[in-house]
Amino acid sequence: PMERFTRQAQEAMARTQAIVTQFGHATVEPEHLLLALLDNAGPVVDAVNWVTMAWVRAMASWAWRVKRSIGIMIGCYLTCVIT
Repeated sequence: PMERFTRQAQEAMARTQAIVTQFGHATVEPEHLLLALLDNAGPVVDAVNWVTMAWVRAMASWAWRVKRSIGIMIGCYLTCVIT
């Protein structure tokens, strides 16, 4: 299906996957795509200042950590309840 995307869309998806790998995440989330789009030089980046980029990166990392922590807590709870 990637062949149906424009060259720019394919490049954005490649950058998105690189960001997922960089953060060590297992799944692609919307915030990863946003980072890929913001990292690309062009009018979008010109419209966004570096403070916003830092905030988006922090939120992407924070969201992943919260999801992971909740999963761990649920797993521990279920282990305690079942045993």
